[in-house]
Amino acid sequence: MSGLELKWFLVTAVFAPLLFAPFFLVPGWMARGGKLLVFLYAFVVSSADALLLYAYFHGNSGQLRIWWMQAGVFPVTALALTGFLSAAVLLWLGFKRNAGDISGVVTASVAVAGTLAAMLFLSTDIISYTVLWVGISAAACLALVGSRLRSVKRTLLSFAPWVVSDLLLISGSTLCLLWLNENKVLIEAPLKSGSEMQVVVIMALFLASSLIRLGAFPFNFLTGDLFSKSDSTWSAFFMGVVNYVMAGSRLVITATLMTRFVATDWSIVLTAIGLLTLMAGPVQAARAKTLPAFINGMFVFQTAFLIIGTGLFSRLGWQGAMFCLLAGPFFIVPGIMAAGRIFEIRGTYELGSRTIPPGNAAAAFLVLLLSGLAMSGMPPSGGFLGKAVVFIGAVDKSFVQSFNALVAALIPVACAFAVVSLVKAVSQLFSMKKEDLPRTVSGPARMEGLVPLGLCAVAYAFGLFPGLLTGDVLTKASRYLVPSGFSGPGVAFHGSGSAAVGALDYYKTWATDPAVFCTAVALTVVAFYFLNRASCPSEGPEGRFQPFEGGVISKRAFERPLGESSLKPAGGGVKRVKE
Repeated sequence: MSGLELKWFLVTAVFAPLLFAPFFLVPGWMARGGKLLVFLYAFVVSSADALLLYAYFHGNSGQLRIWWMQAGVFPVTALALTGFLSAAVLLWLGFKRNAGDISGVVTASVAVAGTLAAMLFLSTDIISYTVLWVGISAAACLALVGSRLRSVKRTLLSFAPWVVSDLLLISGSTLCLLWLNENKVLIEAPLKSGSEMQVVVIMALFLASSLIRLGAFPFNFLTGDLFSKSDSTWSAFFMGVVNYVMAGSRLVITATLMTRFVATDWSIVLTAIGLLTLMAGPVQAARAKTLPAFINGMFVFQTAFLIIGTGLFSRLGWQGAMFCLLAGPFFIVPGIMAAGRIFEIRGTYELGSRTIPPGNAAAAFLVLLLSGLAMSGMPPSGGFLGKAVVFIGAVDKSFVQSFNALVAALIPVACAFAVVSLVKAVSQLFSMKKEDLPRTVSGPARMEGLVPLGLCAVAYAFGLFPGLLTGDVLTKASRYLVPSGFSGPGVAFHGSGSAAVGALDYYKTWATDPAVFCTAVALTVVAFYFLNRASCPSEGPEGRFQPFEGGVISKRAFERPLGESSLKPAGGGVKRVKE
């Protein structure tokens, strides 16, 4: 495949989301074929990203350059996965029952931010990188205000941490130009100018900017304020996708610059921050009184592994951090979607009140459980594999730096505590006890269940088929940032020990068999489910079932006396009994 063809694929994937933004701003776009528009967006953007991935990894493109952008292994993968997730979010949003109430500013901001994020991942000079970063923040702020959930003043106050983060990044970029006379995102040694203290100040500004965005301790309560004052669409895309990947990649870039230019070892500092964040996340989730607070605690728990893996300054640690960075949104986003659906049914974010039977929101229940287990690091999800690689990296690095033995010991404890907090939250949201709901809730649209379930399937596929990311992507990306045999002025970058590599290779080999088994079982269950539904359809429009939701959710369903069933056997399937 020629270089010109690859450039066209790259340009199409970058600018495809932006082409739809003007259509989303047309007044009444949802009533005038809105579902068709979001479907076209999802199809065009996903197709462009899939073609780019295929062309790049099969075209021997190396480091393809266009204008100020450079297409490397990690940037192209981050670009494509972000595009897939933006398509999923808009597809889920556009097919909701209340999609007509959605502001066009929100959907247009998602499309614009998708293009800006793609260009940011590919940027090589720090000026364009900073401008794009601020542009994404502006799009996020417009979408937050456009959602009209809170007053403009309260919304802007909750957005203040992002503004502070942007100012720190701008300050670091400006000082990088003035003191170091460098305009590259990944600066190459040796430096043109600047002292050791000036380098440390710039790295500290970059690091603080990333940690604030990621909600690292002690900034973990700031992200919780944003989760509580935004709707599920904004949180799913701007917090779960763009902010997570953007700030996480900035953290990895900053750590790379530290290995090249900082004469002191910051490993213990970063791993200590990560360790505090590791404990703060599950504790915050367990003590949560509201659903957004629980989601924030689990989100903070994910960022802890980004920080710990990066702070290890080892091959396995960085590969684990980058795996969490790329796979994490595929189980964070469906968890946020499920939380939004549960709020629509219950009418409140408070935990412990207005519990509902799981069957009345089966998809939301299943998605929250699957995504929560993945966020807790339970096998065989992608959340487990990323966290396991970081854990193995910490064990391997503990033979060189004893502090990492403490990190390795606390990771399983934190994961177990995260599972406990998940069980506690689910038990406070769902029960078989009948509660009086504040309003009649319409049945969910089919896509509301299919999209988050599909994202969960991808998240578990990353764990069952580890070669999807751990092969060419992470190995090449980590070696591009830090080549084999690298020796910096202060940070001792640790390679992979034979025992650690053997443990990871064993998992890759072992995972194939359960992956095939689980896939076969899942396909069989789905096939029998739809055969059963086709053989015995429900009666009447009000009794029509919604796949994966357990039936239409109506006022009548919630007023049924406790213990009385609405279903009874009938032939080969089930029928709705007249009330």
